[in-house]
Amino acid sequence: MNYLLTLLLISTLIFLHELGHLVAAKWCGIPIARFSVGFGRRLWSIQIGETEYCVSALPLGGYVLPAIDEADFQQLSVHHQVLFALGGPLVNFATALVSLAILFTSIGGLSLDLALLQPLKQTGALAMQILYIPPGLFGQMNELRGIVGIVATGGDYVDASLWRLLELSFLLNVNLAVFNLLPILPLDGGRIVMALFAADLYPAAPITDAIGADRLGAAVRPDDLCHNYGCDQADHERAGIGKQMNLAEQVAELCSKKSKAEQFSGAIIIRHDKEDLLRAAYGYANRAWQIPNRIDTRFRIASISKMFTAVAVLQLIEADNWTLDTRAVEHLGLDNTAISPEITVYHLLTMTSGMADWFDESTDDWEAAWAALCREHPIYLLRDNADYLPLFAHKPPTAAVGAKHQYNGAGYMLLGLLIGSAAAG
Repeated sequence: MNYLLTLLLISTLIFLHELGHLVAAKWCGIPIARFSVGFGRRLWSIQIGETEYCVSALPLGGYVLPAIDEADFQQLSVHHQVLFALGGPLVNFATALVSLAILFTSIGGLSLDLALLQPLKQTGALAMQILYIPPGLFGQMNELRGIVGIVATGGDYVDASLWRLLELSFLLNVNLAVFNLLPILPLDGGRIVMALFAADLYPAAPITDAIGADRLGAAVRPDDLCHNYGCDQADHERAGIGKQMNLAEQVAELCSKKSKAEQFSGAIIIRHDKEDLLRAAYGYANRAWQIPNRIDTRFRIASISKMFTAVAVLQLIEADNWTLDTRAVEHLGLDNTAISPEITVYHLLTMTSGMADWFDESTDDWEAAWAALCREHPIYLLRDNADYLPLFAHKPPTAAVGAKHQYNGAGYMLLGLLIGSAAAG
């Protein structure tokens, strides 16, 4: 029974730690895809706003899953990243203070000293002891000064009394908070250090490095610039672009004007003879969360990726990895699906496979269908080509193989899996 109490207490404290991260994320406006009580298979869930709250099969602690990938997360402001990382440890410190306050006041009565000052003093003393003596985190198994020792002997220490549970709660919370603040990835302290370090390497403000006309060799005519960059003469005149400005300066000026008018958002590099003439980022990667673009921001390019996929496939065919007649189902081991075994690489490239797509863009109510798909299969959870297979692999075909051309994105996902198999093999 005592060991179960210890396990339940540890699980509760880890849950509170993750809850601290969730509260910090909501306060900072960081989107959260999922907050789970426990790990493993989901037993129950409910969608509230952008966040899915669920209970998982293994009821030990929990986790917080941001709705943005690591690259986007690192583009959040430094103070938002730091506050998110501090949320968990701060809750553990607060729980430690509350545990001691209840313990001291239940013994000595209610007073400012016992309810606040002594808990602060004891919490600070234990935290400093752990920091001053690093081996304290991994103390002797018969001592209560390290997280490993506490966990190992907690069952023997707890005698089901409230006082013992409160004392153990204090010790565990302080150790958990301090341990997570160590500057080691993937601990919270490591994330804080990385956020502060990245702030020096990648300034949040748009960066521009335009250089003189002599580096480029010749100035370009404003009319050419307007033609090449999709603006008319009125745009050029409003931007105040002088005829003597070189290409880099003109592009920088034009993009700056367009960005301020919310007509352009992106990153630009102009390179000549292996030298960067212009490196600039404008606008926001995400307007809702005010995440500025950077030179290394990754943009969604949608179906533009298909031509890169096609080129990669043809290069692998040229290298004798397979042929246009290679059958995708056999090569990828997708025999137990609705995808026809007759489909070849050629059919996938030319969109003549007749297989079902992962999303039917020909539907009458496109927006409603897309919203329904995103509710059932959140896009931020589809991170790899294989993650899309359940969305189309078991759907019946829409036409016979080779019968007609019909736009199909799922076929290019299979091509991506083929490329991945060649890279892995």
